[in-house]
Amino acid sequence: AGRSLPESAEEAYRLACEQLCEEPQRWRRRPPGLGLQELMRCAAHLAAILEFCGGGILTTSLEPIPGVPVRLVDAADVIRPEAGAVAEDALSWLAATPLLRSLSDNQWQFASQALQGFLAATHLKDRRLAPVTVQSLLFAGVGRERYVHPRHKDLAGWLAWYRPEVYQETLTLDPVSLLSPDLPAQPH
Repeated sequence: AGRSLPESAEEAYRLACEQLCEEPQRWRRRPPGLGLQELMRCAAHLAAILEFCGGGILTTSLEPIPGVPVRLVDAADVIRPEAGAVAEDALSWLAATPLLRSLSDNQWQFASQALQGFLAATHLKDRRLAPVTVQSLLFAGVGRERYVHPRHKDLAGWLAWYRPEVYQETLTLDPVSLLSPDLPAQPH
């Protein structure tokens, strides 16, 4: 009530993610030091991890299972190597919010692949990854037969917004992937 409509899909997705990161249950208190921006940073990093690892599944199990899923303690160590406990608290908090959906007593995934793709792109856009590295993450196939891996279409659409070389490559090889987010006019 009283809010104006978002001006772009990016703003709408960001606001939706922030809302989902907030706890709807008033009795539950956020751990100290976990402001909304820290939660969003952790959510974006987790989205990038789950986009490429563990079949998109996070677990609180401490028993390592080769391949899938990603253990929460391992994700926390990657997100905040200097303060893994803070990241563990953030990930535990996020697992209990509507941003992630429970698959079992100890496994979660993002509630929406579109939100995961958006958050992963917000994390990756600030990394100084070489264009060839980004393209190797997104594309499968060889030469002119390359295409955006189906699991990464949302991520590719958002990264095309942020990185002109991803836009050009996606437009040339797999233009349907550009239809997810509302891309602004690209420079000629």
